[in-house]
Amino acid sequence: MKSYKSFRLFNEKISFLMDKKAMIVIFILFLVTSLVFVISTGVGEMNINPLSVLQVFIGGGRRAIGSLSNLSACLE
Repeated sequence: MKSYKSFRLFNEKISFLMDKKAMIVIFILFLVTSLVFVISTGVGEMNINPLSVLQVFIGGGRRAIGSLSNLSACLE
């Protein structure tokens, strides 16, 4: 029973056990998937810095979006 972590949600109305190794593997897969997602959104006709992509997703990318739209207008 030591290799399992119990989760109890909503005043113990929902509860389940999860293997600790599975939690680690799921967390690592989530990190790898997130990293691939951020890198893949920055690849295309214009290479975008992954930090700029993260700023846009976090909400601080209004200036970055404006500069990209101005750049794309100049390229047309």
